[in-house]
Amino acid sequence: MRRDPFSAAMEDFTRRLAAIAELKKAGKWEELLKIIAVGLNRVLRTSPQEFRRLTETGLLAQLIKGTPTVWVPYKKIMLIALLKETGDYAAMKDPPGGGYVWYLKALHLLLDALAHDELHGYQQLVPTVDSLLAALGDRRVPVRTRLLLAREFESRGQFGRVRDEFLAALRSSPDNSRLVGFGMAILERIGRENDATLAAGGLLRREIEATMADLIHRSAEESGGQSKA
Repeated sequence: MRRDPFSAAMEDFTRRLAAIAELKKAGKWEELLKIIAVGLNRVLRTSPQEFRRLTETGLLAQLIKGTPTVWVPYKKIMLIALLKETGDYAAMKDPPGGGYVWYLKALHLLLDALAHDELHGYQQLVPTVDSLLAALGDRRVPVRTRLLLAREFESRGQFGRVRDEFLAALRSSPDNSRLVGFGMAILERIGRENDATLAAGGLLRREIEATMADLIHRSAEESGGQSKA
């Protein structure tokens, strides 16, 4: 029986990732880089030099360019995996932070794919959110990324992690009034869950109430400051 083109393409990509994994084990990093370069050329139709200059928006634009819409999610899966592999190579060449940019791009594209349910049963081919966070280590995670993570963890019912990501974002940008509003909205939404569901998601109601009280206080202080001005 003839395989559909999507299955055939993903099976070929699975073999490519397996070859990359074997080369990693053997420490054959330059051979590994060649396989990554070939993969990126197939997905993006761009040279390694051009690839390094592309922003996230540029990566998506290049991915979509000339690609039938039905193929876009599959190519996005490949791109996420290849960005992670590029990060691993860069981290090996320039430790500890060489892979930061690539891991962050992979994380953003992964969170977008998860939000739009674009993995189509090929989750095993992409890195997990937690593996990318581990790869980023203790390096700075942008506020935007924290909020994307909060959205993903909310969809999983991991409410404690939602609060953690929001508070980390707030620590990075304490004077951001829009961020305070975002936090109040998300906590109000989560707070509609019953206590058992919240506890199962790693969050207690009193923690929601304490965080909400702090945000209300911040909002009131900001409003008072603007009135005096």
